[in-house]
Amino acid sequence: HGMRISNAENPFQLKIPSGDSYDFEIHIPNDHQGGTNWYHPHSEGSATLQAGGGGLGLLIVDDLKGDLPPEVLNLPEINLR
Repeated sequence: HGMRISNAENPFQLKIPSGDSYDFEIHIPNDHQGGTNWYHPHSEGSATLQAGGGGLGLLIVDDLKGDLPPEVLNLPEINLR
């Protein structure tokens, strides 16, 4: 959620049969705002079940050089695993 990609490039609308696999390729614009975004299926009527069952993930987009003030840029990174 929150990413600026065209619907034509949005692979999360695909219906992939159980047991099949698919390699996703997402083109993120060079000027995209940095942030932590999440993705999940958008199957009508079952998105909540699929996301709740683990069908989701994170995409981290780095900030552009110069976007963050030094006091924010130099904060320590915290791994939540």
